[in-house]
Amino acid sequence: MGPEKYILNEELSNIFIELHSKSLLMIYQHLPNNKHNHISATRNKLEQVRDVCNNSLACAYREDDLAFIFAAKSKGLFMDLLYFLAKYYKKSKQQYKTIVKLDH
Repeated sequence: MGPEKYILNEELSNIFIELHSKSLLMIYQHLPNNKHNHISATRNKLEQVRDVCNNSLACAYREDDLAFIFAAKSKGLFMDLLYFLAKYYKKSKQQYKTIVKLDH
């Protein structure tokens, strides 16, 4: 259970640099056991991804103790993603869920 199971900032940056403009980067993150910290933990990871990925367009979708963090280069693709996430959010039966966006 060493560091090899994590994506390091430099690795993430390199992946994002090579990302095609019509592609999305998605990372999943297990959140702390304390549900009261889930939104802040998701926001912190989202800020980290956005910073490492050169202020990319980024958002996260969280259900229970799992967050999916997305980064995109294309504003159109990012807007499509937000639309899809909002539709999924409405249909999800999960009680603990959040869409997290950061102001740019």
